[in-house]
Amino acid sequence: MKDDKNISILGGGKQVKQGLKDFIENHIMVRKYSDYQIANPRLQNLSLTELKYVFGWARRLAGK
Repeated sequence: MKDDKNISILGGGKQVKQGLKDFIENHIMVRKYSDYQIANPRLQNLSLTELKYVFGWARRLAGK
């Protein structure tokens, strides 16, 4: 995720992109082992639908 060039589709410039990368790396704690996994023990058992919900709320809160 850190090197993903497609993150620019979000818009908002460099600050938004860096904020998203920090959120994924430091709070969601996505790590690459043999595949990508969530290392945050509070989030690692979430389904994809539940994780989308987390991202949706994070987006709403970040906008305030």
